[in-house]
Amino acid sequence: MRATWRGRRGTSRLIARPLWRRKRRRRGPSGPGLALRAAVAGREGPVTSFTVPEVLQARPEVARGAATCMAECGQQVQQQARDTHDRRLDGWEGDAAAAAQHRVDALTNRLGNLGAAAECCGHAGAAFASTLQIARTTISAAVAAARAVGIEVAANGSLCGSLARFLPLVRRSIEGPIRAALTLLAQVDAASAAVVRAVGDVEAPAAGTAQPWTPPSFGPQTRIEQTPDGPVVYSGDLERADQIITIVNGVHSSEPGAAERTAAWAQRLVDHAAANGQTIAVAGWHAYSAPGNLATAALPSAAEEAAPRLREFQNHLRAVNPTAQLHVTGYSYGSVVVGTAAQSPGAPLAADRVTFLGSPGVRAGHRNQLHTQATDGHTEVRSIHVPGDLIGLTTWPDDGAHGRDPSAPTFGAEDTAPRGASWGSYLWHRLRDTHIVAEGDRDTHSSYPYDPEVEAALLQPGR
Repeated sequence: MRATWRGRRGTSRLIARPLWRRKRRRRGPSGPGLALRAAVAGREGPVTSFTVPEVLQARPEVARGAATCMAECGQQVQQQARDTHDRRLDGWEGDAAAAAQHRVDALTNRLGNLGAAAECCGHAGAAFASTLQIARTTISAAVAAARAVGIEVAANGSLCGSLARFLPLVRRSIEGPIRAALTLLAQVDAASAAVVRAVGDVEAPAAGTAQPWTPPSFGPQTRIEQTPDGPVVYSGDLERADQIITIVNGVHSSEPGAAERTAAWAQRLVDHAAANGQTIAVAGWHAYSAPGNLATAALPSAAEEAAPRLREFQNHLRAVNPTAQLHVTGYSYGSVVVGTAAQSPGAPLAADRVTFLGSPGVRAGHRNQLHTQATDGHTEVRSIHVPGDLIGLTTWPDDGAHGRDPSAPTFGAEDTAPRGASWGSYLWHRLRDTHIVAEGDRDTHSSYPYDPEVEAALLQPGR
């Protein structure tokens, strides 16, 4: 309120006028705050600075209703995902049935996580709405008290005018609650935005378009060659491909039937890339003695033995097609092999891109410790972890079975999340893993070859 002394016909009187009525009123925040709204829209928001008129004109019940609706929709989506997941493909047997079940599990897991993300965002919005209601009540009472004694309340919550200066105790008792309410509201808005942004970093869909999965029939360009060290799968034309993806599998990949499963994966990637106008080739590298159980997978010996042969194989691919982008993908223990192959500064791994799938660690603490050789001098390094993968129990942000988690922000991998890795998204990632495991899914580590978002990430063109 603005207090002015105006004399009339020998008398004086105090006229109190709201300061914000001098200008056109702005509509208050009927929905989330500025930072929270920006986070929901997928962009960085400003540091919110609320004003007294904005809060007094706000409608917290609208924000609470929208937040409640979002949370309830999230709960319904999670329930639908659980119901779908419980409908197992009973009576189906064989590799095709297993592949189809993994595909269904991957999709329902992501659907359930999207529901959990929506519920989390709804709770964040509800927290802001509750805080807005408290701030509105507090500021309304303070403004009413100031109005009673004819003192001005500015938009930022301060008291002005000569009368306020003569009443310091009244000034402090009114200004304190107003500014505290405005500060609390801004902090809750920023915290809610951080939660939404962290959830969105993980749950945003991967770039690219994955094609519907169909059981492949091997074409003439898909073959399995036997070498003295083990089989190697080839799919596509190595000499004409714009990108050559080398897949290095992990535990059990030396057992009978493993190469055939990789051949099916390779054929799908080549076919789906062709449907998107891309020309790629895939090499499934099984030319090493892979661990046969989890106990031996905890040891680095198999990776150390395989590393020089993998470097030699990549050099061979570079010689066959010097202009192709070489993309090395390590799956599970295969990521340990890839990381070990990139440990020698004097013998770098020929790779323009490196992707780790479901990694227990790569024997490096940072991506800069990987010694690679790219055609443009820069190798992209990515780490992908599907929801609910129990491999996360073997590695942590600081250390693990084979070193630091390459999906942790401290590792420095590029595009670990769609908008970059952050501790918020990483912690949400860990929480959703726990959620899926609690729902009873224990086999998501086997779903990478059938996950549509993993496929889209592998086929996404590099820089």
